[in-house]
Amino acid sequence: MLNQPSIPQGHAMTGGVELARIWHVDGGEEYNILRRAPDNGRHIAIRTLDGLGRICLDSAGELDLEPDSFLVIEETEFYHYYCVPPRWHFWWFEFIYEKSEELPLDLVMNVPRGVGEEEELALVFESLMSGEDRRRDYACAHFNMLLHRWIAGGGREILKPHQRTVERITGMMQRKIADNWTVSQMAEEAKMSERGFRQAFRDITGESPKKYYDALRMRVGREMLRQGLYNVYEVANRLGFSNPFHFSKAYSRHFGTPPSGEK
Repeated sequence: MLNQPSIPQGHAMTGGVELARIWHVDGGEEYNILRRAPDNGRHIAIRTLDGLGRICLDSAGELDLEPDSFLVIEETEFYHYYCVPPRWHFWWFEFIYEKSEELPLDLVMNVPRGVGEEEELALVFESLMSGEDRRRDYACAHFNMLLHRWIAGGGREILKPHQRTVERITGMMQRKIADNWTVSQMAEEAKMSERGFRQAFRDITGESPKKYYDALRMRVGREMLRQGLYNVYEVANRLGFSNPFHFSKAYSRHFGTPPSGEK
């Protein structure tokens, strides 16, 4: 596991940004941190490159940090962050910003990785550890540039908590249309508690996961019937129903008409 800090040997501030420290982490399931930070006015910027991490905030709840995501929070807001196995590779910046009101707090943003970005991150990391004032100032200036680049790049898409996870599960529903996929199995796939998954799913889609999944099965069934390639028995079988009666009952309840009326 990689868990490497960069802490300046002296004052490091330029352009209204004071960069206190950087952590470069590439960890697995053993990476699990419980921490309450002091109220020193700092902010945290987290840039995830690969894998999946989760951070727990007082105001925004749990946030998923997926590849190419970016998040800024107040340092006092978080109390727990950890890797969702198998891996979480990210950079963690602790900094003070004079114009903190301009920061997009508690919003997970999708920011495609720029060409050479990993080399830039490594350069900032190494420069901050330098004993030379000019190199530490360079680290602050370059981080300031990266910070504004990430903020500008993420303006196209602001993600709700767990949005990517829910989108992945809804995509899998199509492939598991005949599996009678249970909500507990969905939560396990999402690596969340069942209660947390239900709440996140409703926040993103406006529906419970079961209602969403059942409605998807009914829409697929109707389309199969309208194509005229399958009868009710065959559709029920392909959608994982134990018999045509249960399929017909669910179909009538959803659409208000029996499947036998579809042409």
